Amino acid sequence: MSKSKKRFLSQLLSKIIKEFNEEENMNEIHKNVIEPVVKKCIRELYPYMICGIVTISVLFLLIISILVLNIKICYK
Repeated sequence: MSKSKKRFLSQLLSKIIKEFNEEENMNEIHKNVIEPVVKKCIRELYPYMICGIVTISVLFLLIISILVLNIKICYK
């Protein structure tokens, strides 16, 4: 890449970074890009989170019931 292209890209990148760092632009990016993406990800993952919580709860209850039954058998 030639020096002029590198200098141009460097200047362009620094201007873009400068614009992104302004408070008004940060708010716009947050409101119009980040929030919708996060909301969509949570909406898509929600069923899997519920399924995981239910699975862990059932496993926990099974472990507790097995332990109780083993204790009953041992001390009978």
